[in-house]
Amino acid sequence: MANSLGISILDVVTKNIYDMIPEAKALKLIEIYFYVCKVYEENLQFFCQRFSNNDEPEFTDQEIMTIYLF
Repeated sequence: MANSLGISILDVVTKNIYDMIPEAKALKLIEIYFYVCKVYEENLQFFCQRFSNNDEPEFTDQEIMTIYLF
């Protein structure tokens, strides 16, 4: 969906999201994030495994899943 708005993932990561996306879409992004956090804490954390040797990632698993879903 981010590509259809003309926004790259890098833009989402490096800029203020509110400057790029209308208010309704920003609220939807926040809603998705809270949903992902809830599901991750209840179930996913026990089944997800990070396949990287990076022990200090810049992003949490929840943030990456939210970007992917958005």
